[in-house]
Amino acid sequence: GFFMSDKERCEFCDDGYYSYLGSTECSKCPKGSTPLPHKMYCGCSGGNFWNTSKGECTVCPANHWSPDNSTECTRCQSNSTSTPGSSTCSCVAGFYSDDSNECHSLESKNNSASSPVIISLTALSLSVLLASAFIAVYTRRKTISKKLGS
Repeated sequence: GFFMSDKERCEFCDDGYYSYLGSTECSKCPKGSTPLPHKMYCGCSGGNFWNTSKGECTVCPANHWSPDNSTECTRCQSNSTSTPGSSTCSCVAGFYSDDSNECHSLESKNNSASSPVIISLTALSLSVLLASAFIAVYTRRKTISKKLGS
């Protein structure tokens, strides 16, 4: 950030300091935080957010999370949870996370994983059934042909 100095011009804040728009001075970042490159506020570690109204880092509540340098906490998605001050959420028991960062039921994973097997076994069973029927028809035709031919 910049601040309006007594020289009637905007000046850039020193390292370790920040300022809001329209400030007449820079403020030192609280312990555990550092000013972000634009120096308009200070950044906090993950699981905390920069509370602009208090001018300090505030811990995210349970079932919320935040990455480093956030100005807000994000609610955990459905079927996930977190403890206060978390930088991530974890899936609840019976759920798993995939590349989409969503929590899915283990039951649906097990069902979808077995579906190709069931389809393959069904196709195999059908093939065996058709082959058996073909052999039965072919054998019966040969038998009838022999009887008619003799």
